[in-house]
Amino acid sequence: MLIPLLLAVVIPASSAQPLSPAEGPLAGPAVVVLWASWCASCQAEIARLPRLAAAAAPLPVRTLAIDPPALARRTLVARGQSVQGAYADGRPPRAVLDQWGGAGSALPVAVALDRNGKVCGRKLGLLGTDQLKQWAARCRK
Repeated sequence: MLIPLLLAVVIPASSAQPLSPAEGPLAGPAVVVLWASWCASCQAEIARLPRLAAAAAPLPVRTLAIDPPALARRTLVARGQSVQGAYADGRPPRAVLDQWGGAGSALPVAVALDRNGKVCGRKLGLLGTDQLKQWAARCRK
């Protein structure tokens, strides 16, 4: 179930469908960073979001937490990050990562999408600004 963290609305599980990378609010062109509150590397990635977003421009950077929405929101707010463009998927991590092409349960994972929702870049582990600049040039076409 995908829930935008900007809204204080909970979508009932019975009405929510798993979101594919090619549709809905996470559709491209964009860079989607998958993270979780229990992932130490993810916390480092979250702290770098403003710098990563600047490097990825004009592609927006969106975050997809593999956490319950309330926990994801608290984690972002506690680290001084915006919840604008932030989403949570409360399904088991393996299900979310399988859908987004992650490797097992390893996080963080970043996926770059072009305007058609096609994956034009994928990175397991911490992102670098040079990688994001390359994706921005390649994926915005």
